[in-house]
Amino acid sequence: MPGQEENGQITAGPTGRILPADSYTSTDPAVPVKLRIAKEGLASLDPLSVPDLMNRTVRDHPDHPAMVFRNAQKQWQTVTYREYRERVHHMAKVFIKLGLEPHHTVAVLAFNSPEWFVSELSAIHAGGIITGVYTTNSAESVQHVLESSRAQIVVVDDAKQMEKICSIRQNLPNLKTVIQTMPPYAPYVKREDGFYRVSFSTLITRHSEIEFPVAFFFILLSRSLINVQHMYSQGRF
Repeated sequence: MPGQEENGQITAGPTGRILPADSYTSTDPAVPVKLRIAKEGLASLDPLSVPDLMNRTVRDHPDHPAMVFRNAQKQWQTVTYREYRERVHHMAKVFIKLGLEPHHTVAVLAFNSPEWFVSELSAIHAGGIITGVYTTNSAESVQHVLESSRAQIVVVDDAKQMEKICSIRQNLPNLKTVIQTMPPYAPYVKREDGFYRVSFSTLITRHSEIEFPVAFFFILLSRSLINVQHMYSQGRF
């Protein structure tokens, strides 16, 4: 059973479950693998999923700072663990609404930012895979990473990175949505084409009609509670 639902939030609870597996390795992200658990020491502790870890942290330290960053007005802003989890839950639902399927990837082509970290955990909560793409990569190198990771959603931070995606999009049949989080926006980038020129908060508001108890409770039950959370790591070119 997942954590208990309380005031529209999932609280800490024994959500993790180990799926049966035959091997310690696999090249298929949909195939579970065995976990190596030691007989003693830290490696002997019960496995903990990423959603479980977040829930436990929120339970123990709900108002502690999780992130501190400068906002668009150059003012320092703090996000608590409770607020962090709320953003992750909302974006996980948005990613699914925009087409993310289990065992496919959300790729982030951006510098460090709150959106980077929210995208990472949201992809995992939604049953997907997260990959970071070097901002210095050429369009050709970006295409290789997106192809091999089966990326369905890409998050970029500016027009320079968006231009790379636009130039290769016709070669990426898996790609469904591209989100640019910071202005300026190129005039040819249209929402109707699967591009979003918005902040995460605006994107969440647009899809606020997604009901939490039905949509996200299902996510936790059937998608993210696997024995290993995946991260795709690109090689250097």
